[in-house]
Amino acid sequence: MVKYGLLVASLLLLAVASMLIAQDNAPAKLQKMMISSSADVQQLIDAGAEIIVQQPDYVIFRGGSAAAAQGATSFEEVELVQRFVHIALRDSGDVQTIVDMGVDLWDIEGETVVGQAYDLYINRLKKQGFDVKIMAMDAKKRGGKK
Repeated sequence: MVKYGLLVASLLLLAVASMLIAQDNAPAKLQKMMISSSADVQQLIDAGAEIIVQQPDYVIFRGGSAAAAQGATSFEEVELVQRFVHIALRDSGDVQTIVDMGVDLWDIEGETVVGQAYDLYINRLKKQGFDVKIMAMDAKKRGGKK
């Protein structure tokens, strides 16, 4: 009987531990915050937030400290705007890198990838040395995916 009690206790302990690990690895939820200046955005970044979309009057972000998220609200899906972009290719392996970084590929025109991406992915590509040109601030208004 003691063996079964230890087995049950061990299984319960494992279940609780796996739930805690799953919570720690869960992606942070997206939030919206109204902004009035680039200092507001920098404050979020300094607090560990990842900016997904930055518009003139608001940002959509994930993560960061609870203090930085004070005043954050939920948002409408339409506010999660992707940019219409052209990305210059440097070599044949770049297409896979660009797609892996989160760009929604529409077409390849010569040495240029045409697609849509969130500001987060655009900034990551620029940091890796890609030449990214934003052709339209809202890819949906550009006519949507081909």
